[in-house]
Amino acid sequence: MSSIEEIEEAIAALAPGDLARFRAWFDAFDAAHFDARIERDAASGKLDALAEQALAGHRKGVSAMNGFIATTRANPRIPVITVRELVDALAQFLATFIDYSHEFETIECDRSEKCTSISMFGGILPDFEFQGRTLSGIRRKVLIDIGGKAASTKNAKLWAEPFVVTIHINLLDTQHFDVLIEPLPDRLIAIRRVLRWESGKPIAGS
Repeated sequence: MSSIEEIEEAIAALAPGDLARFRAWFDAFDAAHFDARIERDAASGKLDALAEQALAGHRKGVSAMNGFIATTRANPRIPVITVRELVDALAQFLATFIDYSHEFETIECDRSEKCTSISMFGGILPDFEFQGRTLSGIRRKVLIDIGGKAASTKNAKLWAEPFVVTIHINLLDTQHFDVLIEPLPDRLIAIRRVLRWESGKPIAGS
């Protein structure tokens, strides 16, 4: 991944408040003033001193090359998950408590409302009675509602921080509930049912 792509991904992962502050800083950024400061540092010899420090560090590293072991720190950065990854994770989650085997999905979004609806379709349900009629050939359908993001493709990026989606299961196992989606390192995703809301914040199970 290039530096520009990393910057774009980091910006996409910002929370709304942080994104607003970044935009305010970017709008106020004075490139001409920044360039002038660099020119002053170069004229004063400050940059030469920094270059010499870097060169000295390089010489030290070369002299110890045969016996030097670098210590590294694990990258704690959590990636932004995509719609595709969310669907895959939810398919596994659904299969833990209902008869669900994912077949395909459709995606709809409303850009003006910043919301996304994902219809997840599983296998064909066995014949069942519904309102006095026997239904057959009905495919399992689960609706996923996502607020705060208008995503129209499988590769659309969502968030790196935890967020809530609403799950609607109709027919046979009718249920409607919220789950907390928590992206984790190594592209793992934790899914926990929201037990209640307190002061506008979701309280999820363990």
